[in-house]
Amino acid sequence: MDEIINRQPWTMPGWMEPYRAGFVGVRPEDVEEYYNDDSPAHINAARAIIGAQVKAQVGLLTSLWEAGLLTKPRQCLDRSTEGHTCQGLVTGQPSRAGTGATIYRCQAGHDASEAHARKVRERYPDTDVPPGWFDPAVAGERWNDDY
Repeated sequence: MDEIINRQPWTMPGWMEPYRAGFVGVRPEDVEEYYNDDSPAHINAARAIIGAQVKAQVGLLTSLWEAGLLTKPRQCLDRSTEGHTCQGLVTGQPSRAGTGATIYRCQAGHDASEAHARKVRERYPDTDVPPGWFDPAVAGERWNDDY
């Protein structure tokens, strides 16, 4: 029992930080807390199960890292955008422009991009009838030009 009481608390190594948001079952900021919790199952079963789950995920990541099978995750396209706070894992989705490119964003970035696209679709609807604010005299353009 002394080895449990006297051991140094585990802290996430730097190489693992990019995967913090991907831990299942805990908030990213709670990974160390659950990893270091040695609550006996007969006292707090739920907490002991979460701790075991976190330790299993740490063990898997460590094994993959040591075997050279873990690639560095992509960075969020929006990471340096003013007012943006990355949340969740960075995943790739096809470009909305239809270029075939894959755009890598965190979940908050994908949500913000979808919200922006929705606003653009509302302001510039795909219809033959121009919205009330459109004035062809301003720039000499027509609403539904076929190029």
